[in-house]
Amino acid sequence: SALSAGENGVEEGDASLEAFRQAADALVRDEEPLEWALAQSLVGDALLIREGGDPLADAAAAVDAYRAALEFLDESEHREEWAVTQASLGIALSAGEAGDSLDQALAAFRAAEGALSAEDQPAWSEVLGDLGTTYRLLEPTEEHLRAAADAYRRGAEGDLREIAPASWASLKSQQGTALEELAELATFEERGELLGAAEQAYREALEVDTSGEDPLPRAMTLNNLVSLLCDRHAEGADAERVGGDALDACREALALVQRGEHPATWVALQHNLGDVHARLFAGEGEHETAAREAYEAALGACAEFDLAEGTGEELVEEIRASLGALASEGEG
Repeated sequence: SALSAGENGVEEGDASLEAFRQAADALVRDEEPLEWALAQSLVGDALLIREGGDPLADAAAAVDAYRAALEFLDESEHREEWAVTQASLGIALSAGEAGDSLDQALAAFRAAEGALSAEDQPAWSEVLGDLGTTYRLLEPTEEHLRAAADAYRRGAEGDLREIAPASWASLKSQQGTALEELAELATFEERGELLGAAEQAYREALEVDTSGEDPLPRAMTLNNLVSLLCDRHAEGADAERVGGDALDACREALALVQRGEHPATWVALQHNLGDVHARLFAGEGEHETAAREAYEAALGACAEFDLAEGTGEELVEEIRASLGALASEGEG
């Protein structure tokens, strides 16, 4: 059929978008509504993953393609196709990151969620993950962050851990991040509880070792855990436990990340390692030396890989400030 011809075109990379458009044009919408709708959905998919175009323009065109597809997809007759297309529409809408678009994206994800159930894995969890992420793109209010954390939590329920362990670990890690962000808005009494829940979510994510597939997600979860442990230490958590766990997490993360392959991530990890030595073991000479070495190594990599440009400038200034503070404490 024309649709299968378009699907074969995906193997040609950049030609896939044109292949899907030709497939859709070759179909008679009123005579083959399902195939026409699926072809439109594939056009939207190709637009979202296309490289070299205008991302916002491609996202807007994808929105039009998905909405055209949904006009000819009946939820009751084609539940899974309808739900997947709604979720894809949500992804395209969230690419705009504007208020109205994000509200529409939430509505699309909720519609997809309503059409699916926990038995529809991994699609169910993917939709809830996208729902949570869209809530975090909105203004960071308590309502939005609670909704985000809840969406990630629900997405990680069921048998996803057995079906797709990397996806499960990602949802738990994102749940931890949402809870940590929520803690920033909470009262002092609730803050400790939320940070504890975030720590638990990070630790659960780390129970699944996905580093063989891609080490970066695990390294970033470890890095998030380290930052959280530093915050918990500052608020009176057990210093020995927190300090030891933070050092172990830093060292594991650094073992996963190659300095030359992912220099920005490596620098962030070195910065955190310096903070652990300086903040969690303040006043101990051995740890002050280790902190200085970590900060200087981070700055050296920034210079070697030209990381001080653009968004990296702020990180470089933070590292310099940390090193300066360490020097001042040593003089005092």
